Amino acid sequence: MANVFLGLGVKKGDYIGIQLGNSFEYCIAIFGCYRIGAVATPLIPLWKTKEVGEALEKAQIETFIVAAASTPIVMKAAKTEIVKNIILVGNEPAEDPKIKGRFMELLANASTTDPNIQIGWEDMASCHFTSGTTGNSKGVLHNHLGYLYTALIHSRTFKFKKPIYAVHVLPMYHIFGFARSEEHTSELQSRQVI
Repeated sequence: MANVFLGLGVKKGDYIGIQLGNSFEYCIAIFGCYRIGAVATPLIPLWKTKEVGEALEKAQIETFIVAAASTPIVMKAAKTEIVKNIILVGNEPAEDPKIKGRFMELLANASTTDPNIQIGWEDMASCHFTSGTTGNSKGVLHNHLGYLYTALIHSRTFKFKKPIYAVHVLPMYHIFGFARSEEHTSELQSRQVI
C-alpha cells in the first residue's frame, strides 16, 4: 500500500484521509501511511458530507480512502479542490476522474519493493479529529514516539507477556486502537528515551 500511495504522488508528511469502518483495508491503509511517513488521518465513518468536507480542507488531504457505498461523501470529496486522489473500498459504482481505483485492485498491482523511507521518532504518525462536542472538530497530531510510549505503558501496566493477543472492540478510528507493540521498547531503552 505504501507503494500505491507513492505512485499517486504522496510524499512524507502528506495527510491521507481514511473514512472506513473496521476492516482489513483500514489496517493496511494505516500501516501503508506509516511506512512512507504519511500522516494517517482517520475520519469518523458516521460523519456526513459537511464534517468530511471540513476535515479534508483543515488537514489539506489530497489522498482519500473511502467506502464506495458512501456515494454522497465520495462525490463531495471529488468536488473538493484539495482532494486529488480517491481510493474506493467496495464494489458499488462511482465515476469521477479523481477516483484512482479500488483498494484491493491497486494493492494487488502494486510493487512489493521496500520504499526505504526513513521515519524518525518525532515524525507525525496520525491526525485524529475530535468529535466536535464543544464546537467544530479539531485535528490532534500524534508522533511515532508517542505511540511507542503508549504501548510501553499498556504493556507494563497490564503486565503483558509475549505472545499476547487482544480483541479490539472499539472503532478503529478511535485513538485507543493506535498503540504500537512493545517489540520496539528495547530500542527505546537503548536510546535512553525512557
